[in-house]
Amino acid sequence: MLKVIVMIRTDGRAIGEVSETIADIEGVSQVYSVTGEWDMVVFARARDSDSLSDLVTNGMRRIEGVAWTQTLLALDVWGKYDKEHMFSIGFPKHQPKTTTPQVA
Repeated sequence: MLKVIVMIRTDGRAIGEVSETIADIEGVSQVYSVTGEWDMVVFARARDSDSLSDLVTNGMRRIEGVAWTQTLLALDVWGKYDKEHMFSIGFPKHQPKTTTPQVA
């Protein structure tokens, strides 16, 4: 599974409309509007390079208002949040302590 980050510049049209359309594309997990050189950053997953090409070239790039994209492949992940969730097996992080009733 490829983890993909796509940075998108729009041609000045409504970022909200473009973001909602991109968020509906299969494989897209998150769309953020951002400040700086890019208008939005998209986090997505693709099975393989063909799926990636379909996701970006046939999906995002064809949306009216998308002027430019830059695609990055995530190679590894660091960070407490991601590693905790990666190794989680469904147990709550903090188990409530149980007490044994005292017999008088």
